[in-house]
Amino acid sequence: MFCKTLIAMTVAFLSTASLSTAQMFSEFEPAPATGSTTSFFEIFGDANTAFDLNIVSIENDGFNGFVDRSSNVTGMFDSNGLAVVEVPEIEAPSFSVFLVENLVTLGIDLDTDNDGNLDTSGFGTIFDAVGVSDSAADNSTLYAGAFGGSNILYNNIDEPLGVFREGSSGDFYQYVTADAGLVTEYVALFTADGQTELNPADFNFDPTTTSYNMINPSAVPEPTSIALLGLVGLTSGLIRRRRLG
Repeated sequence: MFCKTLIAMTVAFLSTASLSTAQMFSEFEPAPATGSTTSFFEIFGDANTAFDLNIVSIENDGFNGFVDRSSNVTGMFDSNGLAVVEVPEIEAPSFSVFLVENLVTLGIDLDTDNDGNLDTSGFGTIFDAVGVSDSAADNSTLYAGAFGGSNILYNNIDEPLGVFREGSSGDFYQYVTADAGLVTEYVALFTADGQTELNPADFNFDPTTTSYNMINPSAVPEPTSIALLGLVGLTSGLIRRRRLG
């Protein structure tokens, strides 16, 4: 499972041209619980190696560009290539978070013209970027996608409780409280684009809660997909037997 996850996530990461080496965000909570003073990020890198990185959060209510949080994080990736780091609580979405080489000055405006051209000259290497939107209006102004990162778009309910990379593909998913305050309240799982609600039971374990220090949940192939793979294998076997005969 680890090898499959490592390969999938690394390939997905390296295919995004504006990003650099395989260090990336794995999971975090965009809107920590009320009263919380810290936020946790799970990051992914080379197993059993040290890291010295910086997490920079940029206000993204439109093309804002304000550096709202900037924190240095250090430590060691575990045998699965995972590490959980703690930073001062990030401001609720919409925002774009960057995993970068250099610490960026807090409180400066990196998009002075508010035109979407973010000045990242002080970032050094950009390892990963994730934008999270809390409104349809902000979907098109998230900075992360312009740097080869991932944009988590508005799900038409609320800001997500958590976002994570799926354990096999590395694709992002989000989950959010639906029907808040009603007897029908539940945690809904959505694709990164916020358009498709998924069944949490289709994953190998609950994807609607944090799984820090663990390989993230993976989507389980649908029975029809498994049956189709079996049929393809059976057909290939029959063709081979005929040729051998």
